[in-house]
Amino acid sequence: MKKIISFFLLFTFSIFLFSQQNTSQTQTQSQQVPQCMKDFAKMMNSKNLRTIVFQQSKNKGVFIGVQYLGKMAMVIYAEVPKENRGIILKNIKSKNYQRAYQLLNVLVGNKVTTISDSEYDTLKISDNSTDFVRIGNKTVFFNPDSGKVFKNKEEFRKFRDKYNKLYLDAIKEALRKLK
Repeated sequence: MKKIISFFLLFTFSIFLFSQQNTSQTQTQSQQVPQCMKDFAKMMNSKNLRTIVFQQSKNKGVFIGVQYLGKMAMVIYAEVPKENRGIILKNIKSKNYQRAYQLLNVLVGNKVTTISDSEYDTLKISDNSTDFVRIGNKTVFFNPDSGKVFKNKEEFRKFRDKYNKLYLDAIKEALRKLK
C-alpha cells in the first residue's frame, strides 16, 4: 500500500511541476474558468486547505475528494463499498482530508475515477493538454492523439463533456460543503 501511495503522490507532484512551467498559458486561459472554480479556489485558499473529501449528498456510497494545488486540481470520484466507508468517514470527521483522499485511492473494493485538470481551467482538448481521466486501469488524456481510441471525434467530445460535467459538479458540491 505504501508503494501505491508513494507512486500516486509522485505522479501528482510531477503533474504539479509540469503545470508550473505553463504559467503564462494559465494566466491567458484564466478568463475561461467558470465562476464556481474561482469561488472554490478562493474558499480553499481562505481556509488554507489543499484537499477536501466528502460523502456525496445524493448517493451515500460515493465519496468525492478534491485536491487543489493552485494551478491544478485532481478530483477522485469513488464508489465505496460499505466496509470501507467507516474509515473514510472517520478521517473526514477529524478533518484529516489528505488521509481520506489517499484511502479513496488505495482501499480494495473502491471503484475510482480520477479527473486531473492540470491548468485549473476545465478539461481542454489541445496539443499540449495534460488533463486526463483515469477509470480503473484506463487513462485518457485530452489531446488530439487520445481521440484515436474512440470511434470518432463526436464520441471523444461526449466523453470529455461527461467527465467535465462530473468534475464541475464535484467542484460545486465541494464549494457548498466549504461554506
